[in-house]
Amino acid sequence: MPCSFGVSGIAGRFSFPFLRYHPRPRRLDPKTTREPHIPMSKKEPIEQAGAIPFRRGPNGWEFLVITSRKGNWIFPKGVVGKKETPAEAALKECAEEAGVRGDIVGEAVGSYPDRRRKHPCLVRMFLLRYEGESDWEEENFRERLWCGFAEASDRLRKEPVRELLTRALELLERDRELS
Repeated sequence: MPCSFGVSGIAGRFSFPFLRYHPRPRRLDPKTTREPHIPMSKKEPIEQAGAIPFRRGPNGWEFLVITSRKGNWIFPKGVVGKKETPAEAALKECAEEAGVRGDIVGEAVGSYPDRRRKHPCLVRMFLLRYEGESDWEEENFRERLWCGFAEASDRLRKEPVRELLTRALELLERDRELS
């Protein structure tokens, strides 16, 4: 006697196909495609450069921090262009984002990994000896603040950036030629 729900025998296979449908797993070439929810882990990082602007203030070393577009305190940084060196990019970003002119002093203080729009970045930071300020392109979007080491460290949110600030202070204290 056939079942009234149509799930037994040959007729049952066609009455409720969704009960027995099992899609084949898709075969993906791992070199060219990926599942949409699985991030690519081996992307080449975007090269960025930034500067830690400094000057000698009445109470010791002062560092310039600026606000990001989200309102967090950061150092000026940005993407290194195809025809520029990281040091040139750091100078350019200081002028654009903070309105600060100066000279890059020595080699990079260090670098830290960062994520930009879900893409990995490697940010190389340089010391920038302050020479002057002017109006700047992003004046309406950002604030700039000169402050001592302790206040700058408190305002910076990212630990790797605070570590680079500490390293910058150590370099300035140790090497008088930098100032």
